[in-house]
Amino acid sequence: MAAFPEHADLSTPERDAITIADALTMRMGSAWDENLPYTDPANSEIAMERAADRIRFILEQPMENAPGTAFNYSGGATTLLAELIARGSGQPIDVYARERLFDPLGLARSEWVRGIDGRPSAASGLRLTAAGLARIGQLIVTNGSHNGQQIVPADWITAMLTPHATTSQLRYGYHWWLSPQDAPTWAAAMGNGGQRMTVVKPWAWSP
Repeated sequence: MAAFPEHADLSTPERDAITIADALTMRMGSAWDENLPYTDPANSEIAMERAADRIRFILEQPMENAPGTAFNYSGGATTLLAELIARGSGQPIDVYARERLFDPLGLARSEWVRGIDGRPSAASGLRLTAAGLARIGQLIVTNGSHNGQQIVPADWITAMLTPHATTSQLRYGYHWWLSPQDAPTWAAAMGNGGQRMTVVKPWAWSP
């Protein structure tokens, strides 16, 4: 909660205990339901996007578990992470991603759907071509480098593809789905609407 002082009135010991790692691994502990169809206004992500203040909507959700203990897929976690990046960098998430990732990879085409507040929707708003998505997958295979340039730190690739949470069928790293085997053999990005990108070993990490 310290990162969002404008919402200090929502502070509780449980909410104050939520870490960035909890958001990265979808283990914030707060109530969130994206099992409903995305056409249903009761779906938590849809309700968030329709809220007057999406950050407040996320933070005010009741706590159901202690942070870091239970996996619960949440577009709200992604939204909070994007907001932290925007505040830390002084740039909207789409501008930051363009300068730090898309341009270095040579991705000429991308689009971010914006919410009613005019800001990019981090949870499900990014649109890439199939070729652009494949370049991001290749970046994982090459341990964060592209054409001799280290775009993403190699140790971050290792950390994000290391299992941190277990779901009903798979495991989860830092916003990446991982195979259920003891030593992960693939990682996948699964987007809203059925988009899929799967990266198969080899890549450098420690199981």
